[in-house]
Amino acid sequence: KQFQAVKQRSPSPGARGGLTIAGVKYASEDCATLVNYAIAIVEYSQLCGPLKHSLEKMHELKREIEENEKLQKQREQEVDKEEE
Repeated sequence: KQFQAVKQRSPSPGARGGLTIAGVKYASEDCATLVNYAIAIVEYSQLCGPLKHSLEKMHELKREIEENEKLQKQREQEVDKEEE
């Protein structure tokens, strides 16, 4: 996709003289908020990524334990039937 540069900017309707101190102040505050939000997301993913992985591993191991216990009970029942 190609973009064409605008040679002249047309002022927005109702704009009187372009930028104002208040407008710049609020815009910079909004930018700071967005940057802080992005940083928080990165920090959260770095801190909680290992936790999420550990929880998934723990649930996987619990499922394996349950499956192994079930198989062990089935084998014990088969051995009991063979002994009879």
